[in-house]
Amino acid sequence: MLINPVCYTCGKAVSAYYEAYLAIKENRLRELTKKHPSKVIPHMISTTNDLQVEMGDVLDKMKITRMCCRRMMLTAVNFNEFF
Repeated sequence: MLINPVCYTCGKAVSAYYEAYLAIKENRLRELTKKHPSKVIPHMISTTNDLQVEMGDVLDKMKITRMCCRRMMLTAVNFNEFF
């Protein structure tokens, strides 16, 4: 995991939330796969209009409400998957 430890704009520690963010996102995708197995494309979060993981809802559950911190979470890339 290579995510910046603090938000660029406000300085809030966001790296502590990243593992929980990934876990919630994967659980939501698993739920959608069970309900509609033929419509979910692996490794895609937004697949079709009726099968979307609302990432805003995930961040709301984690109490990340600042737009700058939300940007940090949504745009983080896990480089461990590529190397």
